[in-house]
Amino acid sequence: MKKVTYLIALLVLLMMGGVAVIAQDALIDEEEELLDCPAFEDSPTEVRIGYYMGEGEAYENSGQLASAIFSYSCLIQQVDENYVQAYINRALLHTSRRSFDLAIEDYTTILELESDNVAAINNRGLMFMARQEMEEALADFDLAIETNPEYIPAYVNRGVYYASEDNFDLALDDFQSVIDLAGLQAVIDWIEAPSQDEDGNPIDKGERPEYDATYARVYAMMGVLDAMDALDDWDTYFRLVGNADRRIQSAAGSFESQLQFDLRFDDGTWVIFDDFVKPESEEETE
Repeated sequence: MKKVTYLIALLVLLMMGGVAVIAQDALIDEEEELLDCPAFEDSPTEVRIGYYMGEGEAYENSGQLASAIFSYSCLIQQVDENYVQAYINRALLHTSRRSFDLAIEDYTTILELESDNVAAINNRGLMFMARQEMEEALADFDLAIETNPEYIPAYVNRGVYYASEDNFDLALDDFQSVIDLAGLQAVIDWIEAPSQDEDGNPIDKGERPEYDATYARVYAMMGVLDAMDALDDWDTYFRLVGNADRRIQSAAGSFESQLQFDLRFDDGTWVIFDDFVKPESEEETE
């Protein structure tokens, strides 16, 4: 099953703000200075790549993100400027540090090297969304789907974009595409199928279809859109009746507050961020 990291807390930080990084972790401007990267200077390229990738990952694992960025930057600047994985790792770190401009630069470079890298297209769209550059975000989600029509995260994210823009019909279309591509209806049919016949004899339903439960969030979002329609109906009722029943007023007010503060589409909690980890089946075939 495809492993895609859904960094909900991370994307909340992207949209709503996060903890400032300390001075020791000041960003490195890779373009303006020649980095001092002496490790294995006279060794073959593959040795230096292995060293700086390993060093960067070790720094990441210990939480030293600025040092990890420096390691990947050394690799890019002085070893192999076309080494895609270094850009990927650095872009993910820039994202976690809320350095959206630098992340966008890295994702753009990845796409110059691998134009069909849908994960980079998707994540760049999320960076634009975090910067409130919504037209650019939509363009990237469109591009990701055009590049790979079966890439599900882009449908989720584009649907979230449409919902945040009150374009509910297009949002519902994308959410339905997620249901179809992820095979969610087959799972629901399996769950709802009877396990016994009328006489109480067991029915062999077979194995439950495999699926990624994270994509089930589209049902929750479709429910939110239905709830928004319900608010419109309540509003119509209030306009017709005037002094409405207090119970209805209280229920409508509570529900509206929940939609505005807990179930918003523009707070980053619904989108899907791709961490570039391939499913095991793909790794085995390479």
